[in-house]
Amino acid sequence: MTGVEAGMSEPDDDFVALIDMDGTVADYDLAMYEGLSFLASPQEITDHGPVETWLRGSFPQDILKRRMDFIKKRPGFFENLKPIETGMSVVALLQDLGYRLMIASKAPGWGDEPWVEKARWCRKHLPEPGITLTHDKSLLYGKVLFDDWPAYTEAWLKHRPRGKVIMLDGPHNQGYEHPNCLRIYRTSVSGDPKGKAGSVQLKTIEQFLATSLGPDKSQGIQNQFFETFLVHSPEERRMGPGAAGGCLCRCCGRRGVGTGSILHTMDCAAAELMKSWGSNPLQHERPYGGVPYGGVPK
Repeated sequence: MTGVEAGMSEPDDDFVALIDMDGTVADYDLAMYEGLSFLASPQEITDHGPVETWLRGSFPQDILKRRMDFIKKRPGFFENLKPIETGMSVVALLQDLGYRLMIASKAPGWGDEPWVEKARWCRKHLPEPGITLTHDKSLLYGKVLFDDWPAYTEAWLKHRPRGKVIMLDGPHNQGYEHPNCLRIYRTSVSGDPKGKAGSVQLKTIEQFLATSLGPDKSQGIQNQFFETFLVHSPEERRMGPGAAGGCLCRCCGRRGVGTGSILHTMDCAAAELMKSWGSNPLQHERPYGGVPYGGVPK
């Protein structure tokens, strides 16, 4: 039973939610915008438009990159980022649902001080999270990734095909879609009148996390055992389940009460697979099937 299903008060060690920091719970974009606005001259705004358009190419990109590097390398930049209210509300929801929170933030490669500042920010604003600073988020285990950057989520989902992504809307992820991803939008969840919209979003997130991704494999495996190891004659199909004293087993050729049960079929299947593939048949690259459809073994 998962943390959501059990209503856990203590997080499960396997029930991990990875939380991105910059642009998800910490307002990197706002701090960068304020810094660029402070450095911009009136003539540059006249020539290239408002600062918020510069990242979309209206300003010389080489100069823009140097200014952004200058801004984020100033002491205190990461430590003083403002929390994003919507992101913090999602974190609170994940905690309430029993997830173990783990900050998963990109580690800057140009100095040690940002690592310390990010840790300080987390300790100040978040409820006792684990902190992982990494150059490759795709290597980190989690059932949920809360992030805003499509390249990171795509890489993570390659390793976690049944993982779930919550993505905070931003200018750099417009139009991104993935069946495992739920996009949410910045909104106040406490103030009026936006509080209702925020509550709706949080309910949508809870429903998304409670929904299984992909088909239930257990029924398919059971059906595969029956289809591979049991034979139904046309007459038996017309007569319905249990007719003629049970099914004919492909493995042992027996018919009778209990022969058509899943336990009998699994016993025969295991014996046949061990004979064909060795002592660890379920580790073989072929799934449970393997007995040919050409008739009952002699």
